[in-house]
Amino acid sequence: MSAVADAHGRRLLSISDGTIERIDPDLTDEEIKNRFGLDRLTHMPKIDFCAGLLLDGPLEGTLSYAINELGHRGTHYLPRTPTDAPPRTPPGAGLVYQVVKLGANGRPAELRHVIEPDRRG
Repeated sequence: MSAVADAHGRRLLSISDGTIERIDPDLTDEEIKNRFGLDRLTHMPKIDFCAGLLLDGPLEGTLSYAINELGHRGTHYLPRTPTDAPPRTPPGAGLVYQVVKLGANGRPAELRHVIEPDRRG
């Protein structure tokens, strides 16, 4: 079940059959499991997304998104080539960036390019 609630305090419940339900905040886990015939209920943590500024590497100066946790790594992609390629053209190479400074007070998180060792060998 999601950690983020709507304006009425209801959270989203994703069921393995693809159904999504809005759940009243007053229901206990046992009531939810009984109502939907579930064996188990897992609560997802809230993810703190924010703007992220890529400080170096091939995407230096790019404003993107980040998970606002020190050390969190994410893959950012070089633009498609050529730039007039159709939307289904795969993006360019993926580059790993790591959060080195948290975003706060309207400032984006800061991320540095991480050169990962070659994993083929």
